[in-house]
Amino acid sequence: MPLEHKFISSRHRVISTVYLPIAPPKIFQPRSPINVLSGSWTELPCNVSGHPKPTVSWFLYDLPIDVNDPKYLILPSGNLRIFSVTPSDSGVYSCMASNPLGVARRPVELSVQGKNAFKMIKGI
Repeated sequence: MPLEHKFISSRHRVISTVYLPIAPPKIFQPRSPINVLSGSWTELPCNVSGHPKPTVSWFLYDLPIDVNDPKYLILPSGNLRIFSVTPSDSGVYSCMASNPLGVARRPVELSVQGKNAFKMIKGI
């Protein structure tokens, strides 16, 4: 639904109408679960749309991710990068996008396997 603004200039008697698109946040379904090996890094997707541009936040089991923790980085794209993952990082993360028109939230499941589990699977 576009927002309409009319600009009227009495000096030149010009009337122009500008349509600004507005839309509540929408999150496109990320692939889930994401499986990674312990010790690596991973990126959890959060593909959002909306106007004005939504603000993205991340949660782990409904608790906010500490953006000051160097283990986590929320990228300009909205994706969450997690460094040096361990099995304790496994769980259900949620991407939340918000703007003045609403809020959207989607879960992303992360499963971190220990390096020994990978060796057993490969038969090493």
